[in-house]
Amino acid sequence: MALFPDLDRQLDANGSGTSVSLRQDSAEFEYFVARGELARGENLAHGFAHLAELLTFAPEREDWQALIGEYLTRADLDTLIPANADGGRYYATEALRAWAFAEDGKLHDAINLWIAVHQAKPNVRYLQAWAVPRLEADGVVEGMPRDLCLQMLATMLNGVPELRLQTARQRDGSARVAAIARRVAATHSGSPELGMMVPGLLRKAGDFDGALAQVAANEEESGATWHNAVARGLIHREAGDPEAAEQAFVAALALDTSDISAMLEAGDTFLNIRRWDRALPWYDKVLARQPEHDWAKPSALWCRSKLSADPGGPDDPHIEALVELEKQGMWRARSLINQFRRWDGFLPEPSDATANALRSVLEAEERGDSMAIATSAVEAPSNMTAFRLAGMDATISYNSVATPDPREPIADIEYTVWELDGEVLAPALPPPPPDVAAAVAEVAALDYERDRVWAAASLIPRRIADVTAEQLLSVVVHPPPVPPGPHAPNVLAWLGRVQLAAADALAHLDEDWKPSKRRGALMSLLHGPMDWSTNAAILALTRLARAEPALSVDIGEAFAELEASRPDAGAVCWEQTLYWCWCDLPHLWDKERDALWAKYQGAANTD
Repeated sequence: MALFPDLDRQLDANGSGTSVSLRQDSAEFEYFVARGELARGENLAHGFAHLAELLTFAPEREDWQALIGEYLTRADLDTLIPANADGGRYYATEALRAWAFAEDGKLHDAINLWIAVHQAKPNVRYLQAWAVPRLEADGVVEGMPRDLCLQMLATMLNGVPELRLQTARQRDGSARVAAIARRVAATHSGSPELGMMVPGLLRKAGDFDGALAQVAANEEESGATWHNAVARGLIHREAGDPEAAEQAFVAALALDTSDISAMLEAGDTFLNIRRWDRALPWYDKVLARQPEHDWAKPSALWCRSKLSADPGGPDDPHIEALVELEKQGMWRARSLINQFRRWDGFLPEPSDATANALRSVLEAEERGDSMAIATSAVEAPSNMTAFRLAGMDATISYNSVATPDPREPIADIEYTVWELDGEVLAPALPPPPPDVAAAVAEVAALDYERDRVWAAASLIPRRIADVTAEQLLSVVVHPPPVPPGPHAPNVLAWLGRVQLAAADALAHLDEDWKPSKRRGALMSLLHGPMDWSTNAAILALTRLARAEPALSVDIGEAFAELEASRPDAGAVCWEQTLYWCWCDLPHLWDKERDALWAKYQGAANTD
């Protein structure tokens, strides 16, 4: 299905001369110009340049790829990509040049050029979308020069995260690349680099047994090497065996005593599973050799903070030192310190008056079974859900109702999640099926890491093939119980995690957008009654815009509609979340982002 059906209808009905209002640099704008110039045929180079920009948003879209062929049948490549006066070459048009090379039978030239384009713009999925389908054809990889194969595999290996951080779609791509890597390994041998790359690609595809078998085959051929030992350690780490991983990294160090990378990998192995006591000695070993190492130094500070009496407290000197490293531009310090900031590394607990009352009750030594609460203004209905999760009955009354009424949707919505029961909101959906609730609970129970939650939630529609939007939305209002255990989150934290996991799963429910089940469901949360789940919708939509930037403008317009509906009285539970996340939408111009950041700071200062 086309991404812009309304625009397609206008173009098909009125031709390229139709009048529309579009945001410059958006996917819609690039699509409109690319199709319009193709229809007119007067300035094909101009249209082709806009087509190149369009494909940066989603190179995998087959309907957009079809436009490349239409252009190439109308003009030759030199006409479509005229030489720049200064001799410069632009990555987006060079990617299309490589496409033309591939169509002309010059696949090796195309692969070389796509690799160069990837190095210039690694976030655009040209290799996955355009190179992989061609490499899958019989005999193609087998006929490629060995050095080109190695360069291609190295680029692909660095282009995807580890399996636990991959979405369902990324896992599909990793499996395809792993199959190509196996063919490369069968064709070429004797390279230490290949000994790292092929097991690495199998590891990232989740084929841990196959990756270990490949390492064993490498060792039969080349013996015990540093490359083989490190490859084995990384496989064990991602397969969930930190002890075996550490042993492999120790073996690597024995083979190369000057190496520090194996020390860092061992430290990361234990930091990733929050074994600060096991990670810290490894980082200290690195610092003994390189006291200012830009990965080990912040990592060691993080471990020391976690092992201190008051981790992350106001007087924690390790966090203060991390902040100073961040100010110096140290990326690792920033990635760690972000875990103390809102919505990056953790979910802030709600601060409604009702939530604060529940928090006090939970912290008390004794508590009753029921509670009556009167608030000055309407608050989120999830407050009552939290009380029920805590095993308590609660009644609530309001002294006033703001305008617009926060209990009412702010726009037409497809799914009704909450409905009025007298003066308060109650769940409008029946409880979810047990398997759906259990799948969401499994994601919510993960140690909170935004990338990991997003990736794990994407697998829910794959695991439960017939899951519906209504069922996932029902988990928002009928959350599963808090899991048992000494490290379980409190009720308030748990409910936020459940709602975010459900929203993230909704974002992966299908692949269309206008219309789609995922858009209808997420917009129903965003534009429905004011609730903590509004925050979950904001977070999921923001992450979706980053993953699929062609959707960013529409999501930004939905955020603007939410902002315009802010109640004129009372606390607004979604306000800070909205401005923080809105700043992260990829389509924004710097001036817009600065204005939104100022609004976030204003909202934070009044919290």
